[in-house]
Amino acid sequence: MQAVVEELVREAFAREALVGNHAVTVEIFFDGSSLAVEVGDQRLPISADEARHLPSRRLHRLGMVDSLRVGFRGSEGNSVRCEARLDRGFGDDHDHIDPVDAHDGDSEEDANLADAVEIRAMEPSDAEGLVRCLYRCYGYSYPDHSLYDVSMIRARLRRGMMRSVIAVLPDGEIVGHIAYVYERLGDSIPESGRLIVDPRLRGRHLADRMAIVRDEIARDLGVKGMWAKAVTNHAASQKVCLTLGSVETGLAIGSQPSGVSMAGMPNPHGGWRSLLIFFRAFRSIGPREIYVPEDLRPLVALLAERLGIDRTFAAEASGILQGRTGIEIDLALAHGLAHLRVTSIGSDVVARVSDEVSALAHLSLGAIHLDVPLADPSAPMAIEALERLGFAWSGWIPEFAPSGDVIRLQRVGDHPVDLESIVYARSEARDLGEVAIAQWQRVRRVTLGVAR
Repeated sequence: MQAVVEELVREAFAREALVGNHAVTVEIFFDGSSLAVEVGDQRLPISADEARHLPSRRLHRLGMVDSLRVGFRGSEGNSVRCEARLDRGFGDDHDHIDPVDAHDGDSEEDANLADAVEIRAMEPSDAEGLVRCLYRCYGYSYPDHSLYDVSMIRARLRRGMMRSVIAVLPDGEIVGHIAYVYERLGDSIPESGRLIVDPRLRGRHLADRMAIVRDEIARDLGVKGMWAKAVTNHAASQKVCLTLGSVETGLAIGSQPSGVSMAGMPNPHGGWRSLLIFFRAFRSIGPREIYVPEDLRPLVALLAERLGIDRTFAAEASGILQGRTGIEIDLALAHGLAHLRVTSIGSDVVARVSDEVSALAHLSLGAIHLDVPLADPSAPMAIEALERLGFAWSGWIPEFAPSGDVIRLQRVGDHPVDLESIVYARSEARDLGEVAIAQWQRVRRVTLGVAR
């Protein structure tokens, strides 16, 4: 057993690791009848080919252990478990291999590498290669843990919940990914994003090339438009959005965990980071009459003009309409976020939202986002009333709800928020970000001393 474990540890240390992820763990389990040792690491996801040819396998074949199980556990990393039973009469000769099956690419940086890349639609069979690409870019810090789950990726692709485009080297290694993703079935506007580019190939326009193919797929499928969140620790992803014709429509303050680390990029640790909200139309969006608080009308009008969308403002209702408030909830615990969608506004809107906020309190979320439908005459009064619960303006997303546009409110958690390190690609984004920050700080002052 000692010889096997030493071999497993050596194999783990031989795998590629990002800076700060060098640890290899060894856990021992003993139940009185068998001894098991599990060696884990958060290095490059182990491939099926590597699993089949591990030097330690010969030790298993020699009978030094009864079983040897090799696996990749998503964001938890690699795991190899060997077991020796005290009752050797009941040995288990079955090997279980459940790793990521992908080519382990050459780490040499080559200026000509990008020219050889093929850009194509992603297939379910590419899921394992995507996980390895994700590791090279983020280690195991990427907030959407489902992208480390091969079966989840395949399920999303097969159901049409995610449409992905990948960049592939001639040897089959995936070095880039971009997608649009529906939060739930029935949504008309998907989120654009999940942009991943191997650090070796950054700055070579892979993101632009992948986005063009993805957008062609979206147009062919009749997608009306996309919204997106771009990081603010650097401006590269913002520039990709702008190049494609997207427009900044909001700022999600403190909605990215500070533990998210991008290889080769600045990763400030002053607190949770903010994300810029973008929107882009793929086809003509018809005119709408919307109900917007008077103080926000000039801003929404400016954003609508930048997008080329016709919007007029209706006079708000004299009071919130009677009836019950409808709310739908989506949780993204890996992101530290909750998304509440108001489907109908009733006289109980503040009480209903307050109940939901209280129910979520034990999760210590980074932020709660709340969408208010602007087709409802009571929207302006509801938005104003919800400030008492700590909700401030975050952005405007056209056509997001079945009824049309929404204003997204944000309730930022009590964790540290890094406002000093925000990078904006252009002055329009900076102006919009300053508005969102000012609104948030104003609401915080108003609610200061109120139990949150």
